[in-house]
Amino acid sequence: MGGKSEEKRSQRKKARLRRRNILIVTVAVLLVGGMILSATLGFADLLGGGRADAPPAGQDYLGAMQERAASLEKTLEEEPENAELMAELGETYYELAMYYWQEEGSEAEGFRYIQKGQDQFLQAVEEGFDEPWAKLRVAVLSFYLEENRLAESYFERVIELEPENPEALLYHGVFLASQGSLEEAREQWEKVLELVDEETIWAQAAEFYLESYGDEE
Repeated sequence: MGGKSEEKRSQRKKARLRRRNILIVTVAVLLVGGMILSATLGFADLLGGGRADAPPAGQDYLGAMQERAASLEKTLEEEPENAELMAELGETYYELAMYYWQEEGSEAEGFRYIQKGQDQFLQAVEEGFDEPWAKLRVAVLSFYLEENRLAESYFERVIELEPENPEALLYHGVFLASQGSLEEAREQWEKVLELVDEETIWAQAAEFYLESYGDEE
């Protein structure tokens, strides 16, 4: 009996881990969807965060982003306390991570840039860069790195500042679901649907999650 119970517990644990992995991968797909659109719209237009536009359509995306990162790194050496530049470099690393995962299939390079991006955003926030979008980046990147306490702390900060931010609510719901708090996650996704038009990426993502986890207990 004991052996069977232990086997069942092991199977349940593996199932939970699989669900968590699916959630994380889906988040990556959504974020990359935004990145691909940014090739013509720019992140500033797409997400409203005030970041620099991505390279124009048709330009070598990876080469342009690496060049931008190198330029920002050099400028930061000359202006080491410039929090706005830290955030811009963090965003560039973030886009590079998404590109490596989606286009290059390089998990190692993706996570390397995730770590570099988190570091830059944390420094920017600590230096006084108080934009909610930067704090949301800390939350999302910390989630990827499985630094759950830090992720939760920054999700809460962003939502306290912008309680009707659909991007923050969506990803906070994903985070909550990954932690097993499905009822709270559904509440966040339902808020997203109340706030945005149904054709937006955030509404479509919220509907996907609600349908996917509607029967979970």
